[in-house]
Amino acid sequence: MREGVRSALVVVCVLVLVSAGSATTYGLFSDSEQASGTIQAADKFNGNSDSGSSSGTAYNDADGDGERDMNEQTYSQSDLVGFDNPSANLVIPESVGPVEKTDNGNIQMTAQSITSEVKIRTKNGGITLTADGGNIDLAGPVVAETGSIDINAQSGDVNLEGATIDSKNRYIDVTAGGHLNMDRATIDTNAQITLRSGSDIRLENAEISSKNGEASATLGSAGDTLYVNGATIGDKDDTLRYSPADATVDGTPNSGTTQPN
Repeated sequence: MREGVRSALVVVCVLVLVSAGSATTYGLFSDSEQASGTIQAADKFNGNSDSGSSSGTAYNDADGDGERDMNEQTYSQSDLVGFDNPSANLVIPESVGPVEKTDNGNIQMTAQSITSEVKIRTKNGGITLTADGGNIDLAGPVVAETGSIDINAQSGDVNLEGATIDSKNRYIDVTAGGHLNMDRATIDTNAQITLRSGSDIRLENAEISSKNGEASATLGSAGDTLYVNGATIGDKDDTLRYSPADATVDGTPNSGTTQPN
């Protein structure tokens, strides 16, 4: 090769972690006779030193970003049956699988907030889910075959949109300090159904069923709204009683009716 021909190209690649779940690759191209240049390519990946998959484990979403980071506490299925940590933002992904108590006894979960995508079931006991200051968001069914169900977020919202809440023979009690969203939910028992909210209550296209009990809804104030369009109200007299009496009722149930308490 004759003199003056440019020297061999030197390529240096540097991998720089720029954030949890992402990386940036820099290719530095150097030439003795031509100007240097930089090519940057970024791609996301899981499982780096700062974040990890939430597969198969529940976790405390301490930073509230909706993802499990490597430094966040994880929990097994067995930890969840009697979970008691009022400072944890408890997240139970679908990959964890059902949380069940198949012998005698209750399931009691207390956390700052509870987000669950799994089935929660007891065979011979009740279910109590308590958020101490935060919200409760349930996508999976909650089933107590012989016991009562209490869902309580006195200082937060409760979102049960599309969820199934089923207590065969005992009461169902849902309390939200903020909004209560039960659109498209199924609430089924043979006993009392009590819904409480510090604001609006949404029951559009929901199914409320109790052969031997009554259903009631308590809103935060007269300025709040009970949304019932398309709902199926099937308690023992097919009437959902609400208060305050001068609260607004929006929509028409598909079956059953509403009446001031």
